[in-house]
Amino acid sequence: MFLNRHSIGGKLLSVMLAAAMVSTVVATSAVSSVAVTDDTQTSDAVADKVTSSANNYGLKDNPQDGVILHAWQWSFQNIKSKLPEIAAAGYSTIQTSVVQQPKEGTTGKTNEVWWVYYQPAGFYITTGNNALGTKSDLQELCAAASEYGIRVIVDVVANHLGNKSGYDKADTIPDDIKNDSSCWHDLWNQEINYGNRYSITHGSMGGLPDLNSESSKIQGYVTNYLKECIDVGVTGFRFDAAKHISVPDEGSEYTFWPNVLNPTTTYAQSKGFTPYYYGEALYQTTDGGGPAATSYTKYMSLTDDTTGNGIRGAVAGGNAAGAAKSSYDKGISADKVVLWAESHDTYSNDSKESTYVSDSNINKTWAMVASRNKATALYFARTQGFRGGNIGQIYSTQCFNKEVAEVNKFHNYFAGQSEYLSSSGSIAYNERGTSGVILVNVSGTSQQVSVAAHKMADGTYKDQVSGNTFTVSGGQISGQIGNTGIAVVYNATEQPTSAPTNSPTQKPTSAPTTVETYVKGDANGDGAVNMKDCVIMQKSVVGSVTLTDKNLKAADVTGDSKVAVADIVAVMRYLVGFTNTYSIGSVVQGGVVTPTSSPTASPTSAPTSAPVPSGTVKFDGSAIAVGNERWALYVWKSESDNKWIDMSGSGSSITGSIPDGYTNFIIVRMNGATSTNSWDNKWNQSPDLSTSSGLVVKATGWGSNGQFNVTQSN
Repeated sequence: MFLNRHSIGGKLLSVMLAAAMVSTVVATSAVSSVAVTDDTQTSDAVADKVTSSANNYGLKDNPQDGVILHAWQWSFQNIKSKLPEIAAAGYSTIQTSVVQQPKEGTTGKTNEVWWVYYQPAGFYITTGNNALGTKSDLQELCAAASEYGIRVIVDVVANHLGNKSGYDKADTIPDDIKNDSSCWHDLWNQEINYGNRYSITHGSMGGLPDLNSESSKIQGYVTNYLKECIDVGVTGFRFDAAKHISVPDEGSEYTFWPNVLNPTTTYAQSKGFTPYYYGEALYQTTDGGGPAATSYTKYMSLTDDTTGNGIRGAVAGGNAAGAAKSSYDKGISADKVVLWAESHDTYSNDSKESTYVSDSNINKTWAMVASRNKATALYFARTQGFRGGNIGQIYSTQCFNKEVAEVNKFHNYFAGQSEYLSSSGSIAYNERGTSGVILVNVSGTSQQVSVAAHKMADGTYKDQVSGNTFTVSGGQISGQIGNTGIAVVYNATEQPTSAPTNSPTQKPTSAPTTVETYVKGDANGDGAVNMKDCVIMQKSVVGSVTLTDKNLKAADVTGDSKVAVADIVAVMRYLVGFTNTYSIGSVVQGGVVTPTSSPTASPTSAPTSAPVPSGTVKFDGSAIAVGNERWALYVWKSESDNKWIDMSGSGSSITGSIPDGYTNFIIVRMNGATSTNSWDNKWNQSPDLSTSSGLVVKATGWGSNGQFNVTQSN
């Protein structure tokens, strides 16, 4: 049906984009990079489903563009049970605990022994006696997460394996590694001297035997493990102690990162997606004479722990200027930065850096770090106390607090828009674009504020947390921060429940002869939108052609009064079947947009007989229902004549009535947390259906492209 615009995967879009580059006299790297970032981050198996579902929640396809929930010590089944809340709270990515088999069992153990997961037995997904669950549980989690548009990344320990005591290797390490001296660094039984880079990369971290990451055998083990994770649906990896593994810039023998990540990436791309990688690099990579952080960001994003920790300290200390810090301590570009308000180390390590920081101050810190442009941020889900409670259980749900969720949605909404951080008195704030701002009162909760507007346009805005009204006028942002001490101020776009007809109620008796008419996206003026238009638009971007005023208007599909890369990408996404956000392909006449396309399943001619009588669709959704969804019918005659109809019942007994005259319908599985029927609230849908095939419909399982399979009968 015409509103299901996700039937062709991102892989094809990238191919088309590449074709456009070849056919263009002058190529631009900017266009190519946009395509890779936007469309190759998902697998063929789940890409359409993930992208479609992610759009329902405003989630981002690339983890770097969204925010990450660190579901630390949560079992795979418990994470799965929280997926509706995770998606609704705006998290694009979930990071699990380490899924390698730990050196000893964890079933029934408390979080006091969380460190066992950072002492794995080897390089394979858990095989048993693990409080997190089984390999099949992980696979089920990944499959279920894809239904919500959520990526799953796992924590990887590749620097070392577990010990028995002191510097003894754990008995559970495979003999092929344990008994092969070439698999271990020469300082594996000596503690690290952080003033010496060789010791940092070759010495023992707290008695843990240090692997020889230059060994081709170890590199092969790690690579095969990452591929095993990809096979169960994992789409990204966080590397523990990444700074303790050398990079090629330190010497030609240090080949771990390219030798592991390149084949892993190739393997993932054969399945239709590019993995997301980031590394843990505590403090500075230059410690002990090490390389600059940019030597690592050739391969992955990096944690900027000191920046996040510093902002947390500023918030806790009531220092608004410190909380509004705009620079990054590691000196890397924002699109390679991973921030946090706290981490499992700051919370659970012996240092207890953040253990006793209040939830309120953690969330205020989150508001500042997660408001940033291009940098991603990791929200750490706390355990009971700093080490209490059983591994696998969920103890803190602060990650779902309204103020946290609204910050996440703000981050996603303003992705790619400029930022301006500043402070005034006890207020730290970050303006995004010209229409949004997050304000944090570091010294309290509710407060009336009036602070300088550096970028915000004049107007009236809503605080999405409290519902309070903020105004921007005379260079000042004014309003009341609510009792969380956090205000998330912007006017979130609300989609209509059905497409407007764009038809005037009364047409003029004659049209002016001078009305300018063109097709949106038709840059060459031939009356159609195709790849030729993308080529012309690209030539315009690089200055090799000059468009006429009319063709310039047609090419400016995003409506920002210029032709740019964003317009090219939008047209290409339209051509391969993604959601038509900008009415591409519609006729613009005298400035009025008139849709010209029709549903693919529309009748080719108007019926000559009486309208089809109304009927009741009887639907058995038990094969795919999980109990937290709503069901609706979408019926249509044409693009401008369509209706949403609520269905009632659940499981195997769901019904809905089709009005007279409507022969085409779709059964839609809606987000149960919403009450409005719209494509933005859709989780999944049936294929296009027709009343002529019967009104008794049964779901038979999951298909592709975000659809479920059905049978029809009378």
